Amino acid sequence: MKTEKELIELKSEIEESKTTISELTGQKTALLTQFKNDWRCESLKEAKQLLTQLEKDDRIFDRKIKAETERLEDIMEDEEN
Repeated sequence: MKTEKELIELKSEIEESKTTISELTGQKTALLTQFKNDWRCESLKEAKQLLTQLEKDDRIFDRKIKAETERLEDIMEDEEN
């Protein structure tokens, strides 16, 4: 059996844990609201899907930029000659 002091310490730890849980729940709610407002995502799953699509789009745009840069460099070289 635990002593009175141990029980009081345990009670204090439980109260701190409840506070932490409440704070984290509030943060989660705020983040989900931000996702909804900024990115129109209703869930973490939708946010992950959006991130995947944005990363794919980024790779496509990066390849297009590199290709166009090379094309312009070739044109500029041709004009110099």
